[in-house]
Amino acid sequence: MCVCQQTVLRVWDCLVSEGSIILLRIGLNIILKHSDDILRCRSTAEILDVFREIPSSPHVKHCHEFMQV
Repeated sequence: MCVCQQTVLRVWDCLVSEGSIILLRIGLNIILKHSDDILRCRSTAEILDVFREIPSSPHVKHCHEFMQV
């Protein structure tokens, strides 16, 4: 199984067990982890590029560490 698939399945598991609040927590976690990159952006296009690169970032690929935060 792909590492990204493990993360997606872990998110779904938490969504079912904890409810929709987990989506807010995950979104905030992603934004906080990439806040330096986001703050360096000078345009909306650059921000979108940062968000496009998030699925390939190392901390998202390690689902156990990602979900612990």
